[in-house]
Amino acid sequence: MAKAMLVVTLLAVVLAVWLGVYQKKWKAGGAVNPEWLQRSLKGKTALITGANSGIGYETALQLVKQGASVIVASRDIKRATDAVDAINKLTNTNLAEFIHPLDLSSLKSVREFAKKVGDRPIDYLINNAGVMIPEWSTTEDGFEIQYQTNHLSHFLLTKLLLENVKKVNGRVINVSSVGHNFCRSVDWTDVKGSQSDWMKFVLYGRSKLANILFSKELAERGIISYSLHPGGVSTELGRHSAGYYQFTKTYEQFALMFFKTPWEGAQTTLYAVLCDEKQVPNGSYLADCDIGSTFNPLVSDKESQHKLWETSEEFIKL
Repeated sequence: MAKAMLVVTLLAVVLAVWLGVYQKKWKAGGAVNPEWLQRSLKGKTALITGANSGIGYETALQLVKQGASVIVASRDIKRATDAVDAINKLTNTNLAEFIHPLDLSSLKSVREFAKKVGDRPIDYLINNAGVMIPEWSTTEDGFEIQYQTNHLSHFLLTKLLLENVKKVNGRVINVSSVGHNFCRSVDWTDVKGSQSDWMKFVLYGRSKLANILFSKELAERGIISYSLHPGGVSTELGRHSAGYYQFTKTYEQFALMFFKTPWEGAQTTLYAVLCDEKQVPNGSYLADCDIGSTFNPLVSDKESQHKLWETSEEFIKL
């Protein structure tokens, strides 16, 4: 009996060590080549939506460390200016800036923000901000909240700033999610979707699928563009989902065993910014600093890709 208990105890210790080492490595995912993070980006400009917190903030901080100017785009003026102040203080620069509020639930706000950007060249347009499985609602423009916030407003922002990107052969990076697999069929003319509880996930998946297809269509049109899955990250993304957010806050230390830190979550975004487009095919969906895998056949559906672009243009009235 004693020997059996000893064996069980030893097995438990071995399992704990294995989980502690290998699960941590799996959870953290890929990492950008450290040499890339030493590369000078002096003279480059990045615009990052949702850069006041989470992986957007970590991305902005790293790019400023490398000498890039970063426009922090957020609807919350105080949080954005606090983030800008923190980044500039940490880097002893004034390269981070907040120029105007950007509310992705309002197409009017997107247009006003783009006017404030003006004709400044943009080397990296990083469409990072988003919402995940909130209560069903529509925006002032009449679109389901996730569809507009995660895709349509970023589509409009990108269209309005496309010449800014083109003039420096810049790139557009769309932060998507493995959640795109939730959506296996889609009518791109449907701007709202069902209000059932399960449809929250499907509608989230629809918006994240749109991110991927948008990047693919941009690539076909000659713009360097990548979409990416940052991984499961401990950020405020799930703040609108009461159960998910309450769990991660109540059991924060336990949750961190399975979720990436914001810095770990920013790795694939930084990879998309810094990778050589000659080595990483344009339009690729990335995950863990590599080409990502997907189980959704719609990712390769050209008809859906073109239809998304066509309907998105109609909706934003360009």
